[in-house]
Amino acid sequence: MVATALTFFVVASGAVGIASTPAIASEPGRTTRSVRDGVTTYRVTDGFDLDRYMYRSSNPLDFGFDINAYQATRTDASGFPTIEHPLYASEFLLTVFAFDVDEEQGERDDVYVNGHQVGTLAGVDGQWSVNSFYVPGRWIKFGPSGTPTIRNNMHVDIDVDAAGWAVEVAWAELAVRPGPEPVVMVHGLNGASDGDGNGFNDQWDEAREYYTDQEPRLGDRLAAPVLTDKGGVETDSAKLSDAVDDLLGDTGFNRVHVLAHSFGGLTSRRYAFDNLGKVGKLVMVATPNGGSELATDVCKAQRANGLIRFVDPARWTKVGLAAKLDVGHCDDEDSKIYQLQQWWVRDVFNANVRDSGSPLPDRTTTDYYTIGGIGFGAANGVLNGEDDGMVELSSVFYLRPEDATIGDFGRNPNHPGRHNPVKIYNLAHEPLIQRV
Repeated sequence: MVATALTFFVVASGAVGIASTPAIASEPGRTTRSVRDGVTTYRVTDGFDLDRYMYRSSNPLDFGFDINAYQATRTDASGFPTIEHPLYASEFLLTVFAFDVDEEQGERDDVYVNGHQVGTLAGVDGQWSVNSFYVPGRWIKFGPSGTPTIRNNMHVDIDVDAAGWAVEVAWAELAVRPGPEPVVMVHGLNGASDGDGNGFNDQWDEAREYYTDQEPRLGDRLAAPVLTDKGGVETDSAKLSDAVDDLLGDTGFNRVHVLAHSFGGLTSRRYAFDNLGKVGKLVMVATPNGGSELATDVCKAQRANGLIRFVDPARWTKVGLAAKLDVGHCDDEDSKIYQLQQWWVRDVFNANVRDSGSPLPDRTTTDYYTIGGIGFGAANGVLNGEDDGMVELSSVFYLRPEDATIGDFGRNPNHPGRHNPVKIYNLAHEPLIQRV
């Protein structure tokens, strides 16, 4: 097994840049401190410039945390840890709840921690979004000695390009050494199995064992909800929403990363679209982002008349056998088999779940990655082009960026999106689950 997906989830994003620290607002808010499962979290919800809708003319948007002094004798004169400090090389997680970040239209609001730029806010027009940034421990103040708490100053440099945008921040949290963020694994068609009754989908048992061996702190931060075998995107995304809420409530985090297989990728895209900032990274394995040619043919076969079968008897015999499998009925518009048809995914789903090249504004803050396979399966000889026996590679990488290439697939000018292609394995549809 290769730790492809795990790498996406647990590697911290790098912080960049440095600037002088602005003065904190004159009316600081109260910092609350909580400890959960060994993770200390500081939170501020009032005072400073929180709950203020601000333009660049009022720049910067200030807030901060009063952190308990810790090993203050191992800090420099400014209160930053020296290399001997136990938290010098640790990781902190800053979460900012922001409103009306018109990212798609070009708004840029940079976030700073004690003068160091840690990232840029993401979001969409008129919506709240969760933004999370990893912060090196060496940028956090724990001293100087002799003070019970130390102010750590945060600020947002509003509308960096002076284009007339405004933003608001409602609250912020700073977690100390939080470890890896929670991961949710999402199954596809006919994958709703839970033989041992523990609420963790059987399809992902081997992946769970592998990931927790690699990163033990993921142990109680993994979920693989049992959705439905044949229900469509709306049905499954509602169940996924409940599972994510439960996991976040149990762990105290504000977002998850998602690993999804096949139709589960469409379910996860729907959830990410509806819940801004709740999904940091979505890794889709063998997901038909351009629809399934096999599903399209199965639906035709379910309705096929004698003339169609006569024109290409060999093809329709094989498709007809697939149509008799336990995949549901194409007359049910809320079924997976119906919603896997190429026309539905391309013209209905992709047009509304805008993590793609839709003419409508993008409104998702998630990072997307796609993995495909080439292997033997039920649909070999039926599908056009390379496939994993169920899903063709051209569909997996359907929404790759315009200039992104992978394998034999060159530029993608006709339907570019934001799905970053990662790898093609020599594996069939189901075994791909155990590879990532």
